[in-house]
Amino acid sequence: MPRRVLLRRVLPVVLAAAAMAFLALQGVFDLVPVPHAPSSLALDLHALERDAGRASRNATPPDDFPFEFLINEPEFCRSKEDLDVINFVGVAPWEKSARERIRRLWGNSTWRSVSGFSTVFLVGTTEEEGVMEAVQKESQVFRDIIQVSFRDTYDNLTLKTLSGFHWVDRYCPNPTWVLKSDADVVVNVFELKDFLTQYDERTNGTRHQLICKRRHSLSPCRKSCRHKKWQVSWEEYPHPRYPSYCQGPGYIIPRRLVGTIYRAANKTHPFRMEDVYYTGILADKLGITKLSIAHRFPWRPRAWQDSFVTTDIMILELDKGVGRGASTLVWSNILHNRGFKDESCANVTGNYKVPGLPSAS
Repeated sequence: MPRRVLLRRVLPVVLAAAAMAFLALQGVFDLVPVPHAPSSLALDLHALERDAGRASRNATPPDDFPFEFLINEPEFCRSKEDLDVINFVGVAPWEKSARERIRRLWGNSTWRSVSGFSTVFLVGTTEEEGVMEAVQKESQVFRDIIQVSFRDTYDNLTLKTLSGFHWVDRYCPNPTWVLKSDADVVVNVFELKDFLTQYDERTNGTRHQLICKRRHSLSPCRKSCRHKKWQVSWEEYPHPRYPSYCQGPGYIIPRRLVGTIYRAANKTHPFRMEDVYYTGILADKLGITKLSIAHRFPWRPRAWQDSFVTTDIMILELDKGVGRGASTLVWSNILHNRGFKDESCANVTGNYKVPGLPSAS
């Protein structure tokens, strides 16, 4: 190979190598740690540690609730001197029948004098103007609806519970306990009252625990989910297992802890799995323990036995496939075993698929 050609080919390589060596000596290629973009959950946990510290110092933070109460009942609790348990039920605006059923059964104000129990309904918004107008009219009659200014969807359930915590913290100072429940449960308000009274006696009124059916070491549903709404990506939750948490259909919180949990929460983008977020992630960070009494929060076919109403079950989650009217029959049996009569349960009709329950006749 001619010398001139060799120089033309080799010289650029030599010069490039020399330049690289010089830059290396200057530290240009030293490894610099690249900031890791944390997941939304990681960001939330950093904010949580800050906010939890603020809450523990008994500070009074500004009202940073990012939504508006389109319908509000600010005097609902203060007007009830005998209120011991406030129950907020997350329900869609179009689920009027669910609200009517609860008002007619365990949510009826008739029972407050013996149970200290009252219910409000938390709803979001919908694009259906007719439904929105109907909710307004219903609210004017019953004065028990709280409507918040975000779209009512499954993914916004965490925001709905956040709204319930904020509403209780701001407008409901007098109850001792808060029950968060779904619309498809039956609440034995009498057994609940008895249990909480005994709990206070055993603990000298310290009220430092969540009371619920606790779930342990469950893995997030990543791909093969029975329902897509339960699917959680690694970006949403970058851990193989959830912390222990209270099963979502119903859990009980001491009123004194509601504000602490609310102030520690991400107000705009909380983790979608509502029960995991509030009773698992936040509760653990805040040092709030859980009292698990799973036998009082059943969801199994055996719970449909008629004898269930004579046991210590407090909250029964209804399988959506059991048929219309099941909750009315269960409530009727609860009243019967407590020695009460309720005319609203006298004429029950419907098709029932619940083994072990008495017939409608």
